[in-house]
Amino acid sequence: MVITLVGFIESFIATKVYANKHGYFVSANRELVALGAANFVAGFFGSYSAFGSMPRTAVRHRRGPPGGWRGVVAHHDVSP
Repeated sequence: MVITLVGFIESFIATKVYANKHGYFVSANRELVALGAANFVAGFFGSYSAFGSMPRTAVRHRRGPPGGWRGVVAHHDVSP
């Protein structure tokens, strides 16, 4: 339960920071439902929990407009 709560808080903070920077509205309820649904489905495939990450979001934001491989590149830049 604690891991889920910490993951949601970190994900929501990252979302809120960049939403405010670009003028988007973010709903905490929708974010929680989306993360819950993603983690529920991930359980059927043996995947890791899906949460946002402030360092990965910052790297992805610095790299420019979103694209299909931006997440992979951001993961590679942040991972040890």
